[in-house]
Amino acid sequence: MRHLLGSIPLVAIFGLASLDSPTPGQPAPAGTLSSAEQAKFADRFERDVWPLLIEPADARKACGACHHDDGSNTSTLVLAEDPKEAFDTLLDEGFFDRENPDALLARIARKATSPKRMPPEPAPSWSEQEIEQLRRFVSALEEAQASR
Repeated sequence: MRHLLGSIPLVAIFGLASLDSPTPGQPAPAGTLSSAEQAKFADRFERDVWPLLIEPADARKACGACHHDDGSNTSTLVLAEDPKEAFDTLLDEGFFDRENPDALLARIARKATSPKRMPPEPAPSWSEQEIEQLRRFVSALEEAQASR
């Protein structure tokens, strides 16, 4: 009997921790939002952030022009055509995590001289107002995740 228990992780026996628990500095999994909260943020994303990513006032800033699902995209970021699907993927993959140096906010808010800035030169940077709109969304999302 002892041998059998020795092969079972203590977390499975005692429920001491979840194997899905994020480690500090990693994005919280999408499961930290209730279904209603996730739907609310997906709607807000579609209204407030999606237009900045796909149909900005200046087409040179359109993320969807490069980050689509075909052979020409060399990035790990792939934006689905459906905004709710794109939101779920971005959330699940940590692209809204403020601590992730490759997250949307980090890449978009970088100075134009940074090689990892998005959109890449020669495209113009997002305006301070556009960055602030994304920043407000990310902050509200993080607050909702932290309160769960």
